[in-house]
Amino acid sequence: MTNGQIHLRAERVREMIHVIMGEGRLGMRSARTLAEAEAFANALLRMVEEIRAEQRTTADNFS
Repeated sequence: MTNGQIHLRAERVREMIHVIMGEGRLGMRSARTLAEAEAFANALLRMVEEIRAEQRTTADNFS
């Protein structure tokens, strides 16, 4: 994963945080129910874990 891809994914994470917090932006609506907020939070956690795994792989490749 390139730095640009990580940046784009990080921006998506920030957008999802805003949705969970009820501050929808960029055409996204706020989560209206606990179930929606939980689904967004779970997706967010998966995305963060993917970013961390990519960063570990990249760091290992340069060690």
